[in-house]
Amino acid sequence: LPLSTLVGVAISSVFLGRLSDRIGRKRVLLLLAWISVAGSIVKYFTRATFWGFCAAQFVFGFFLGNLPVSMAYIGDVFQTKGEKERELGVLVSCFVMGNSGGGIIAILMNNSGLFAPLWVGAGLLAISAMATSALMVEGKDL
Repeated sequence: LPLSTLVGVAISSVFLGRLSDRIGRKRVLLLLAWISVAGSIVKYFTRATFWGFCAAQFVFGFFLGNLPVSMAYIGDVFQTKGEKERELGVLVSCFVMGNSGGGIIAILMNNSGLFAPLWVGAGLLAISAMATSALMVEGKDL
Protein backbone atom coordinates (compact mmCIF):
# COMPACT_ATOMS: atom_id res chain seq x y z
CA LEU A 1 0.00 0.00 0.00
CA PRO A 2 2.72 2.57 0.76
CA LEU A 3 4.24 1.83 -2.65
CA SER A 4 1.02 3.02 -4.30
CA THR A 5 1.49 6.41 -2.65
CA LEU A 6 5.21 6.63 -3.36
CA VAL A 7 4.74 5.98 -7.07
CA GLY A 8 2.33 8.91 -7.21
CA VAL A 9 4.78 11.10 -5.28
CA ALA A 10 7.65 10.19 -7.59
CA ILE A 11 5.68 11.03 -10.71
CA SER A 12 4.21 14.29 -9.42
CA SER A 13 7.47 15.62 -7.98
CA VAL A 14 8.77 16.02 -11.51
CA PHE A 15 5.92 18.34 -12.50
CA LEU A 16 5.16 20.22 -9.30
CA GLY A 17 8.47 22.09 -9.21
CA ARG A 18 7.88 23.52 -12.67
CA LEU A 19 4.30 24.37 -11.81
CA SER A 20 5.41 26.24 -8.68
CA ASP A 21 7.93 28.18 -10.78
CA ARG A 22 5.06 29.38 -12.99
CA ILE A 23 2.22 30.07 -10.56
CA GLY A 24 4.02 30.45 -7.24
CA ARG A 25 5.12 28.16 -4.45
CA LYS A 26 2.39 29.24 -2.01
CA ARG A 27 -0.39 28.54 -4.50
CA VAL A 28 0.96 25.07 -5.24
CA LEU A 29 1.47 24.22 -1.56
CA LEU A 30 -2.05 25.39 -0.70
CA LEU A 31 -3.54 23.41 -3.57
CA LEU A 32 -1.66 20.30 -2.46
CA ALA A 33 -2.70 20.81 1.16
CA TRP A 34 -6.42 21.12 0.42
CA ILE A 35 -6.40 18.20 -2.01
CA SER A 36 -4.65 16.16 0.69
CA VAL A 37 -7.51 16.94 3.08
CA ALA A 38 -9.98 15.61 0.50
CA GLY A 39 -7.67 12.67 -0.23
CA SER A 40 -7.71 11.51 3.38
CA ILE A 41 -11.49 11.56 3.37
CA VAL A 42 -11.69 9.71 0.04
CA LYS A 43 -9.28 7.06 1.36
CA TYR A 44 -11.58 6.53 4.32
CA PHE A 45 -14.53 5.86 2.03
CA THR A 46 -12.55 3.47 -0.21
CA ARG A 47 -11.38 1.38 2.73
CA ALA A 48 -13.78 -1.49 1.96
CA THR A 49 -11.99 -2.59 -1.23
CA PHE A 50 -8.30 -3.31 -1.55
CA TRP A 51 -7.95 -2.07 -5.13
CA GLY A 52 -10.11 0.97 -4.50
CA PHE A 53 -7.92 1.90 -1.55
CA CYS A 54 -4.74 1.31 -3.61
CA ALA A 55 -6.10 3.56 -6.36
CA ALA A 56 -6.95 6.25 -3.81
CA GLN A 57 -3.46 5.94 -2.32
CA PHE A 58 -1.91 6.30 -5.79
CA VAL A 59 -3.96 9.39 -6.65
CA PHE A 60 -3.33 10.80 -3.16
CA GLY A 61 0.40 10.36 -3.80
CA PHE A 62 0.22 12.77 -6.73
CA PHE A 63 -0.60 15.51 -4.25
CA LEU A 64 2.06 14.68 -1.69
CA GLY A 65 4.98 15.82 -3.83
CA ASN A 66 5.27 18.99 -1.80
CA LEU A 67 8.79 18.40 -0.47
CA PRO A 68 10.57 19.62 -3.65
CA VAL A 69 8.34 22.71 -3.73
CA SER A 70 9.08 23.39 -0.07
CA MET A 71 12.80 23.02 -0.68
CA ALA A 72 12.61 25.48 -3.56
CA TYR A 73 10.70 27.88 -1.30
CA ILE A 74 13.54 27.77 1.22
CA GLY A 75 15.95 28.58 -1.61
CA ASP A 76 13.79 31.56 -2.56
CA VAL A 77 13.32 32.98 0.93
CA PHE A 78 16.64 32.48 2.70
CA GLN A 79 19.81 34.10 1.46
CA THR A 80 22.85 32.57 3.17
CA LYS A 81 24.00 28.99 2.93
CA GLY A 82 23.77 28.63 6.71
CA GLU A 83 20.15 29.83 6.79
CA LYS A 84 19.21 27.49 3.96
CA GLU A 85 20.89 24.50 5.65
CA ARG A 86 19.17 25.26 8.97
CA GLU A 87 15.74 25.62 7.38
CA LEU A 88 16.19 22.48 5.26
CA GLY A 89 16.98 20.63 8.48
CA VAL A 90 13.78 21.95 10.05
CA LEU A 91 11.79 21.04 6.94
CA VAL A 92 13.09 17.48 6.83
CA SER A 93 12.51 17.11 10.58
CA CYS A 94 8.91 18.24 10.20
CA PHE A 95 8.45 15.91 7.25
CA VAL A 96 9.74 12.91 9.23
CA MET A 97 7.69 13.85 12.31
CA GLY A 98 4.58 14.15 10.16
CA ASN A 99 5.13 10.74 8.64
CA SER A 100 5.85 9.20 12.03
CA GLY A 101 2.93 11.03 13.59
CA GLY A 102 0.44 9.22 11.39
CA GLY A 103 1.61 5.87 12.72
CA ILE A 104 1.60 7.12 16.29
CA ILE A 105 -1.94 8.48 15.92
CA ALA A 106 -3.04 5.14 14.46
CA ILE A 107 -1.55 3.28 17.44
CA LEU A 108 -3.18 5.66 19.93
CA MET A 109 -6.54 5.27 18.19
CA ASN A 110 -6.27 1.48 18.02
CA ASN A 111 -9.69 0.97 19.60
CA SER A 112 -11.31 3.30 17.05
CA GLY A 113 -10.49 1.11 14.08
CA LEU A 114 -7.76 0.99 11.48
CA PHE A 115 -9.10 3.79 9.27
CA ALA A 116 -10.40 6.30 11.87
CA PRO A 117 -7.02 8.10 11.96
CA LEU A 118 -7.68 9.25 8.39
CA TRP A 119 -10.24 11.70 9.83
CA VAL A 120 -7.67 13.02 12.30
CA GLY A 121 -5.19 13.34 9.45
CA ALA A 122 -7.73 15.28 7.38
CA GLY A 123 -8.27 17.65 10.29
CA LEU A 124 -4.55 18.18 10.84
CA LEU A 125 -4.03 18.76 7.12
CA ALA A 126 -6.82 21.36 7.14
CA ILE A 127 -5.16 23.16 10.06
CA SER A 128 -1.86 23.07 8.19
CA ALA A 129 -3.48 24.49 5.04
CA MET A 130 -5.07 27.32 7.02
CA ALA A 131 -1.75 28.12 8.71
CA THR A 132 0.03 28.09 5.35
CA SER A 133 -2.57 30.42 3.91
CA ALA A 134 -2.29 32.84 6.82
CA LEU A 135 1.45 32.79 7.50
CA MET A 136 3.34 31.92 4.32
CA VAL A 137 4.60 34.74 2.14
CA GLU A 138 5.41 34.17 -1.51
CA GLY A 139 9.19 34.17 -1.99
CA LYS A 140 9.07 36.80 -4.72
CA ASP A 141 7.17 39.14 -2.34
CA LEU A 142 10.14 39.48 0.00
